[in-house]
Amino acid sequence: MGDDPEKTNFFWAYYYIFSTLVFVIHASLGWAKVITNPAMGIPKGHHNRVKWIGFFIFIALGFIYISFPAYVMAFGRDIMCEKGKTTPLHGERLSLNTGANPYKLCN
Repeated sequence: MGDDPEKTNFFWAYYYIFSTLVFVIHASLGWAKVITNPAMGIPKGHHNRVKWIGFFIFIALGFIYISFPAYVMAFGRDIMCEKGKTTPLHGERLSLNTGANPYKLCN
């Protein structure tokens, strides 16, 4: 999102989302070809069901991979820097982007 916190640049987030979509399409098309291979040992009567299960898995993975950049773009980069609630059992939870991390985003 850039070095300047005041300037928002979503180029890399959109690039990541686009690349994830390309992967989902590639995996789905490849899966449809792979399951028909006799070496997979999938009976012919199950090909259609296995194909749809694979499509569902790849689409779910795509949504999982896209969810974080979409969440940060929707709610802002500061959402990663907020401290968690204090609980008596675990104490205060801090963001992972604080401390001696050279790539930290938070102050």
